[in-house]
Amino acid sequence: MKNHLVALTGLLALSLIANLVSLDIARNARGRLALVTYTRATARAVPGEVAPPIQAKTLEGLEATIRAQDSPLPTVVYVFSPDCSYCKRNHDSMETAIKDASTRFRFIALSLHRQHLPEYLAKYPTSAQVLMEPSSKAIEAYALGATPTTLVLHPDGMVGNVWLGAFRGTTCLELSRLFGVQLPEVPPLVKDKT
Repeated sequence: MKNHLVALTGLLALSLIANLVSLDIARNARGRLALVTYTRATARAVPGEVAPPIQAKTLEGLEATIRAQDSPLPTVVYVFSPDCSYCKRNHDSMETAIKDASTRFRFIALSLHRQHLPEYLAKYPTSAQVLMEPSSKAIEAYALGATPTTLVLHPDGMVGNVWLGAFRGTTCLELSRLFGVQLPEVPPLVKDKT
């Protein structure tokens, strides 16, 4: 009886973990495998599903649309917030990817808002195209809110991959493999003890 309780408790714990954080493998329309780590409560864009267009604005305030099909290359949309500490810490890794993989990927940096964006870009310049203020439709479709978020959209119009969070651990390894570049891993945040 005790062994059954231990086994049942273990199964319940695994089930809870699987519902909170999931590692899925999906096939897109061309049969490519896509690996994604996401939180079920927030991620809506799922590998293998159609990638809805992302309406946003240019730095000049003009309307712009990100469509996966607009490029023959996969599109990497790096979603950030100017006040996000991990977005700042990811900067060197993202710029390494842009510098070394720009012939194989189209890179777009998408700020969730304009507040503090000029100061952020002055301190953390990027060679990626920068857009801001995604539409509420795009925010809902991709569950944008947690930053940083890295999306890969394939030219066939499908979502390829979705990563939430800093370029650490498995995320850093998967992105390094995808880009064919050894990305520097982002160190953990350390609380000041003073």
